[in-house]
Amino acid sequence: MKCFASIAFAVFPAMVLAQDISIKMDQIPAGSWFLMDSGGKATTHVFRGKQGRYYVYDVVPGKDPNGERHSRDFRDASGNNIKREFGISVVKYTPHNCQRVIGQCSFVESGKKADGTPYKTDMVRVNTLKGKGFTYYQVAIAEDGTQIPVRSGQVQELDQMGMLVRGKSKRHTDGRTTNHKKRAASWD
Repeated sequence: MKCFASIAFAVFPAMVLAQDISIKMDQIPAGSWFLMDSGGKATTHVFRGKQGRYYVYDVVPGKDPNGERHSRDFRDASGNNIKREFGISVVKYTPHNCQRVIGQCSFVESGKKADGTPYKTDMVRVNTLKGKGFTYYQVAIAEDGTQIPVRSGQVQELDQMGMLVRGKSKRHTDGRTTNHKKRAASWD
C-alpha cells in the first residue's frame, strides 16, 4: 500500500496538489464585504447570504458597503455566476459562467442588448492553474463556429475565501487591460 501511495505521488502530482479556485460562498457570512480596486476605481462586494439555491452579493461602487448597488450577482456554492441583475436588466449564464471551474467549460450567456432585443451567445472558458491562482481565456462561438475572443487574464493569487488578491484582465472587444487588487475584506 505504501508503495502504491509513493507511485501515485510521483505519477499524479497535479492530482495530489490540485488547487481549489472556488469562492467559499457557504463560509462567507451575510453582511460580509470585500473591497477591491479595479483600474483605479474602488468597488465593494457585499455578501447578502443564501437566497433559495443561490448565494447573493451586491456590487457597490466605492468603498462604502452601504452605498447604492450597481448590480447583484447570484452564484452557486463554488462562486460561479448564474445571474447578474443591473437595475431592470438581467444577464443569465446557463448552467453558470464557468468562472471557477478548472479546465474547459461551456455555457450560454443570455439577456437583452442596449436596444432591448434579446441575445443568446454560446461561450467557452478555459481556466488553467498557475502559481497561487489561475489564468483564463474566454471566447464567444459565432453561428458559423468561429471563435471570437471575449476576455482573458490572470488571477495571480486568491485569499482564504477564494476572492482575488491580485490579477489582471483584458477585454478583447476594445483591448482594454485592467489591474485588480484586493484592498480589504471583513474576514481579514
